[in-house]
Amino acid sequence: MRTPHSNDPPQKTWSLGALLLACGIGIYAVGFGILVFLDWTGQIDGTVLKDRWHRPQQTDYRSIPPHLIAYQQTAVFRCPVIGQPTCFAVQNDSTFIIGTADPPALSFFDGDGTFLRKIDLPEEPKAVVCGTSETIFTDKIVAAHPHDIAIYTAEGDRETLQLPLDKKSDIQSLILTPDYLFAADSGKRCIYRLREQGRLDLTFGNTNEDEDSFTGFVVYASPITMAFSPLTGLLSITNPGKHRIEVFTQDGIYKPELGWGEPSAHLSGFAGCCNPIGLAVLDDGRILTVEKAVSRIKIFKQDTSLDCVVAGPGTLEAVPPWVERTPRKPVQRYFAAAVLSDGRIAVLDFEYAAMRIFAPIQAARQQ
Repeated sequence: MRTPHSNDPPQKTWSLGALLLACGIGIYAVGFGILVFLDWTGQIDGTVLKDRWHRPQQTDYRSIPPHLIAYQQTAVFRCPVIGQPTCFAVQNDSTFIIGTADPPALSFFDGDGTFLRKIDLPEEPKAVVCGTSETIFTDKIVAAHPHDIAIYTAEGDRETLQLPLDKKSDIQSLILTPDYLFAADSGKRCIYRLREQGRLDLTFGNTNEDEDSFTGFVVYASPITMAFSPLTGLLSITNPGKHRIEVFTQDGIYKPELGWGEPSAHLSGFAGCCNPIGLAVLDDGRILTVEKAVSRIKIFKQDTSLDCVVAGPGTLEAVPPWVERTPRKPVQRYFAAAVLSDGRIAVLDFEYAAMRIFAPIQAARQQ
């Protein structure tokens, strides 16, 4: 006969199962509560959660109304680099420069992908920009490396600039203006301004007493990138974790009234954990944006309203014709874009070293 204090295996098994179930529910509830709190307070990107709650059809971003697509792909070709592409720039409107990590080099290609020459580098280039007659470092190439920024001549001669870079530094965006070189350090969440002599004379973007209205750059898995508008003289700088584009003067003065962007899977916003990943400015002042994951390239008017779409995932994620095997698993694609003087847009697909050229539809039909 069992007593109240005797061991009862069925009772013990039921208690243990109930305990495990209660613990599981508790952990789930606490985790979900933390996510809701962080999302509500804006401490994490809420695009995925919000879209899941309020926009259940996650594939809507792939459906782009045809009347918004204002560009047509006119060419796609392979730039035969050795190694993984890391950065991209256009020189003199006719030469494409692609940086690679292994081996570290800058490779030059003409307008149809024909290899021209190569500059071997001591370290991988993380960003590259070319000087023109309208900027400092005319006819020179500026490249950011993990530990420094260097100026290269056409022959490959190197001059290193002195910057306070360390293991935290991660420069993946450079721009040149008539007076300055700007470098975006995603690791330290700040922007450096240098003069032509290579002298650092200003650091801004990191929150301090002079910029109490700017709460800082939020960087997760996408770098800070920049673009310069000759029309306004202002810098547009991505704040990827906030899905925003911030605006600064060349003297580092924050212009909060000019900043824009919102987390959204809709065409007017930026989706994913951290977008946009790239910027460019057209001659008329409109701004081109590049998004990863959702694979969209869009153009916004100067008033920040959506103007048109250059290309969406249906075009950008298409496997190039020379690729024999299609990846079994989806690969997140990264792109970089540059605006050419004739209005065309060059887009590099880093996964396949594929260059896609887009022209306004009217111009493409006349070709």
